[in-house]
Amino acid sequence: SILNPNRMAHCACEVLDIQESRRLFEEVLGLEVVATGPKTMDLRLNSQVTIHVIETGERREDDKHGSHMGFDVATEEEVDAARDKILAIQEEYGIKKVARTKHGHGNYSFYFVDRDDNHWEILDNPKGGYTWRFEQGGDLERPFLPNIPGVEYWREPIDPETNEMKPTR
Repeated sequence: SILNPNRMAHCACEVLDIQESRRLFEEVLGLEVVATGPKTMDLRLNSQVTIHVIETGERREDDKHGSHMGFDVATEEEVDAARDKILAIQEEYGIKKVARTKHGHGNYSFYFVDRDDNHWEILDNPKGGYTWRFEQGGDLERPFLPNIPGVEYWREPIDPETNEMKPTR
């Protein structure tokens, strides 16, 4: 493939009320849930693939970045390289928009919008994607940061040789 990502790590969806939606996810679907912030949470079920949930509080027809598919690469440099590749093939593949890179929700990323208005995100993440959030043992005490005292950025407990999260318990 042109980008050669490590894995499809997450999809995202928008909800109107995160607490009401959480009840459905846990009680009806039996999903594991980690609150990552006051209006965000991650879901999974027997998988490393997660669903990132974003409370928008409103139905949106146009800007649907809250509903997107995420693909992991290991480093910020790989995010930049992927963006350059998408820009080079933008016209050929009918890509409507290529966003700038940014630091947000704890990662470095960019997204692009395809000819069908689907949003695709390329982001830096450790091996296993967002699974470290579930391995922390419940909701995150600080949005997008590990429940590890003294850690100020999620990359700190990552082994640079393996790109894996070091054990936290």
